[in-house]
Amino acid sequence: MHAIGWTMKKDSLLKSTSSFSLATLISRVLGLVRDSCIAALIPAAWQDIFWLGFRIPSTFRQLFAEGALSAAFIPLLSRVRAQEGEEEGKKLGSAVFYLLTLTVGAVCAAAVVLSPWFVPFLLNFPDDPGAGAAVMSNVSPYGDWRVEAGVKATQIMFPFLFFVALAAWAMGVLNTYRYFFIPAMASSFFNVSLIAGSFIAAAYYEGMAQMWVMGLAVVTGGLLQFAVQIPPTWQVGYFPLRRVSPFSPKVRKFLWMLAPSVFGLAIYQINALITQTYFATHYGEGGVSQMNYAFRLIQFPLGVVGVALATASFPRIAQYISQENHQDAAQTLVDVIKYLMLMMIPSAVGFIVLGQDITALIYDRGKFHEEQWLQPTNSVLGMYALGLLSYTVVKVLVQAFQAHHDFRTPVITGSIAVACNIALCAVFVAGGWPLWSLALASAIASTLHTGLLLHLLLGRMKALRMGPIADFFLRVLVASLGMAAACWLAMRIFPAAGGTNLGWGLRVGFGIGLSLLVYGALGRFLFPVELGRILRLK
Repeated sequence: MHAIGWTMKKDSLLKSTSSFSLATLISRVLGLVRDSCIAALIPAAWQDIFWLGFRIPSTFRQLFAEGALSAAFIPLLSRVRAQEGEEEGKKLGSAVFYLLTLTVGAVCAAAVVLSPWFVPFLLNFPDDPGAGAAVMSNVSPYGDWRVEAGVKATQIMFPFLFFVALAAWAMGVLNTYRYFFIPAMASSFFNVSLIAGSFIAAAYYEGMAQMWVMGLAVVTGGLLQFAVQIPPTWQVGYFPLRRVSPFSPKVRKFLWMLAPSVFGLAIYQINALITQTYFATHYGEGGVSQMNYAFRLIQFPLGVVGVALATASFPRIAQYISQENHQDAAQTLVDVIKYLMLMMIPSAVGFIVLGQDITALIYDRGKFHEEQWLQPTNSVLGMYALGLLSYTVVKVLVQAFQAHHDFRTPVITGSIAVACNIALCAVFVAGGWPLWSLALASAIASTLHTGLLLHLLLGRMKALRMGPIADFFLRVLVASLGMAAACWLAMRIFPAAGGTNLGWGLRVGFGIGLSLLVYGALGRFLFPVELGRILRLK
């Protein structure tokens, strides 16, 4: 009876994940189209400025919106609904909405005013100003037009944070009710806004005027991301908002739970700012953009599979732990890690073998092609791929600690990983290593973080066993290496067709098709049960 019950729960988890994954897949595809348009249409120097301006509000997005808010809001809202009823849950939702409106609005206003003081400290451009100086005056109060442009771009884009925080609130509400599809689709509207913005900016504007158009597209996209979630949030009863104080005891409890998550995520986001902004600008024109484009490709499987599984499993694991159902909590965690291995390991190997073809197919046209960014971007992608599995498993392990209401351990282990990452980046830059070394540092630090969290979690969750995880890892690795060997040999025969878009597309299609065929065949012998569940979406 227990086995039957567990199978039903597991099936439900994968069905929730498949719904989230489908929406995320659509959003990620549009994200790649968005980045491809920016890479092809916007001049190289101004691509760096755009990504610099977008990076900082995106950092705060994780602190005040999607990352920290979900970690604190979803468990608390679930508990209030279960223990005190639906109406109390809706009052809590209204109070948190008011709190976000006040605090995030104040943060946005302060950031716009203070950007001239803090943005220059995040940039480390070399002395050569690059080609972008021709379209903007060299007379700058910062001594470098790129710094001035970065400050202005940040100020234009920062209001995006306000709308995306409200979108994250709506996503938290809907995820609590097991609505995953629409929240995951919401970012698609953001991507469409930027696609349109890039075409308009390239066709009618140049220089800083392009950043104004792109910045307005970012803010509009954030507004749309919130607006499309209003109808389903209204449907579950959270609109119209209740008249409650944003400083009620339940909100104070929310803030108490939120603070460690914000602090922990602040460590990661500061790390991202330092490595992908400060150190990347050291490599001059294209450094920031190449890092961003490579990581965007890595984020495709991260979002479609990794974030989907983490998002769908978090409420379930938290519920099991709150019910002291430790066996099912541990089994769910093991299954999630197995499914991540099943898809992330071959994805990482695929990026290494087919990385150049994939990068060329997505980006190698227009300005990107003219700047000859294909090889350096592919090198960065290969190094990021080494950490693909750990990037996804870390999120699940952190959530397991949060489900135990232990926010301290992820903060400590995250601090260690960030210190390792920054130290490695500093050593690599000082030693004259290429840009890809920054991605290698990230992969090493993330793998270290995964190992620390898993070791500590084994001590906390007594029902959790490392044996099944290690055994499954080796079986998937063998299948992935066999897939890689077959794909590599076949791609040596298949011609590049002169490096055209059609040629890259044929190579990518052939390589992925062959990889799936070989990996599936090997999986039928090495992990038939898990593969069957994935194929049946159960």
